[in-house]
Amino acid sequence: MESDSDCLVGFIRRIVEEAKDGEGATDVDEEILPVGHENEKEDHAVESSETETDLDEEVEDKGSDKIKEGKEKLEAIYRRACCKLGITPCSPFLRRICDEEIDLSHYNIGPLGAQAVARTLKENTTTTLLNVHDNGIGTAGAKAFAAMLADNCFITVLDMSLNFIEEEGFEVMSNVLKSNKYMTEVNFASMKLNNTSAVYVGKVIENNSTLCSLDLSCNEIGDEGSIQIAKGIKVNRSLLFLNLGCNHIRGKGFTEIATALQYNNILKAIDLNNNGCADYGARAIGNALRVNQTLLEVDLSQNRITAEGAYSLGIGLEENVGLKVLKLGGNPFQLRGAISIVDSLITNKETKIEELYFDDVVVSADFEKLLLELQNQRDSLYVQFGMVIKGKEHKRRGKQQKDLVSRIMDYIELRGIRIVDFFRAMDKSGRLMITKGELIKGLETAGIAMRQSQVDNLFKLLDVDGNGFAQYREFFEIIQRRTHEEFATTRNNYQWNH
Repeated sequence: MESDSDCLVGFIRRIVEEAKDGEGATDVDEEILPVGHENEKEDHAVESSETETDLDEEVEDKGSDKIKEGKEKLEAIYRRACCKLGITPCSPFLRRICDEEIDLSHYNIGPLGAQAVARTLKENTTTTLLNVHDNGIGTAGAKAFAAMLADNCFITVLDMSLNFIEEEGFEVMSNVLKSNKYMTEVNFASMKLNNTSAVYVGKVIENNSTLCSLDLSCNEIGDEGSIQIAKGIKVNRSLLFLNLGCNHIRGKGFTEIATALQYNNILKAIDLNNNGCADYGARAIGNALRVNQTLLEVDLSQNRITAEGAYSLGIGLEENVGLKVLKLGGNPFQLRGAISIVDSLITNKETKIEELYFDDVVVSADFEKLLLELQNQRDSLYVQFGMVIKGKEHKRRGKQQKDLVSRIMDYIELRGIRIVDFFRAMDKSGRLMITKGELIKGLETAGIAMRQSQVDNLFKLLDVDGNGFAQYREFFEIIQRRTHEEFATTRNNYQWNH
């Protein structure tokens, strides 16, 4: 009979052999339990799982509590600020105080209300878009927002349009925006921005390295102010969209802007409508288009351009291989000017033009023949014009016209914005629903051509409840459905041709 020591030695040898063979090896983290206590391991695992679940729930509770505490803190700061300034708190701001997008347009908060909002937003870390359109904030309000932006690194989109902040307000705002590293979009439309204040805005364009979109439309910028803005355009390396429409820029200012465009290879769209550049300015833009091959859209509508100016513009188009959208509606060049533009595009076999707007220019059958030749060259070309005259017969434009939904889709795609951003720009109530008037105004602001019948038909589709409001959900579904249809058509055409 073996002794106890022999048994022990034999047992140890078996353990060593099993370890060498990799059999019976025990996981390092696995707990070894005595015989008869195996169930304790399972019980321990269950208890551990229950503990982890409790911890997760505790973390979630702490997260929601933290959000609640943050909101209560901001509300307390805002109420104290309002009390100190002797004003009534703005209920819509209180409701949206922690929202990612805060829209306070048309609430008339005034200079004092702006100061209270700005004081609160200094502590806000969740809001990225602030819209204070049409609030009468004045110079004092502008100063308060400038001080806030100096401390806030979360707001990236700012709409201050239709607020009159005077030269001092533009100076303080520009001083902050020059060095701001987070702002991507600013709207200074309809703010009585004049030549003197334009100097400060020009410095923002020159020095800011993150700003992608700047709206300066419907102001009082003349030639002197546009010269300062042109200096910024010349060296800017971030701006993609610039709106200078409805200002007082004439030939001299257009020449400076056009010269700056020859040095800028970043800007994708520039809106210069309703300025009165005349033929002198058209010639300058034509020269810029010979050099600049990165601009995708140029709007020269309502600029007193005659047939001579259209011819000068056409010379530039003969050498341009980048431009996709050219808007020339409302200019007095009539048929002769339209033929010059189309003829230049036919000459340029590498043109990328996709949309051409003459609006209500009356054309002839000869123009239609030229247009057909250009369309054979550019399959996807859309051209908008007025009546076609064939002897005594008048025929309205037909096949060349895109429908309203397609033009909205093109606008959204060109600017790289979301569908919801486009809708919210029209939605003044913030309830994701708009009236027909807001729809029309939004389309006009975006420069999207439309007929009343087209708007009526679109609004019927959007107003599912018949209550006079267009719903965002329906708008989104229409855009998405059309996108899928066009993708399917493109895919089928590709498969058929290949």
